[in-house]
Amino acid sequence: MRARGNVAAMRRPAVFVVLAMVAAACTSSNDSAPPTTALSTPPPSATAVPPSTAVSPATTTSPASATSAPTTAPPPVQAAVGTCDPADQTACLLPWPSDRFTHPDPATPTGLRLDLPPAGMPINTDGVPISVTEYNRADGFAPSALPRIVIASLDPIASGLADQTDIGASLAPDSPLVLLDTDTGERAAAWAETHPDLDTPDRRLVTIQPAQTLTEGHRYAVALRNLVDDSGEPLAPLAGFQDQIDTPDQLTAN
Repeated sequence: MRARGNVAAMRRPAVFVVLAMVAAACTSSNDSAPPTTALSTPPPSATAVPPSTAVSPATTTSPASATSAPTTAPPPVQAAVGTCDPADQTACLLPWPSDRFTHPDPATPTGLRLDLPPAGMPINTDGVPISVTEYNRADGFAPSALPRIVIASLDPIASGLADQTDIGASLAPDSPLVLLDTDTGERAAAWAETHPDLDTPDRRLVTIQPAQTLTEGHRYAVALRNLVDDSGEPLAPLAGFQDQIDTPDQLTAN
């Protein structure tokens, strides 16, 4: 299995933001959720959302038998050099997950290794941040990882985001929520949940809930488009995300 995640942007004004997440290979079990309550993830480079409404079949690599699996030393971890994702400047690890928190590693099944930035990790009451060492042993993000991002003043109902009562709406050609397997070109069903920040009511944490286990080793892109705010006005792309589209770096261009 190999995990590949990228930031891809739907190159059209209607797209608010595109996130990218990756399903992980089975080399670690500590990467299924962000190590912080802040969110993180990036964009891929699809020029259009395929009209296909097929749901990608989920596949899972069977774990080796506990009685036959050889004992191996944990993979080495290079010094963390990861940086924050500029797409969403609400928090360092937003959006989540993101290929910007990885680096190439040909020694892994996925060809990637996590590279979470120490500056983005939460701190304890003594001001000590969580160590990235164990997280950065992983070769991708878990298939159960949930994409998350903060979108200020979002009105999910007026925007038409699929919720848990109508998950199939996410497969409609004009759905504002698109979950795309970029390896197969097939869309997967999902729904969105929003969680207002009690301290800052206009901060809306958006969590994307896939309706199936994602395929290990595949790259997934999440597109949020044609969103509106509480007053019904169109929401513009996040400034950091728009900068990546206007001046793409190597990761964005891929």
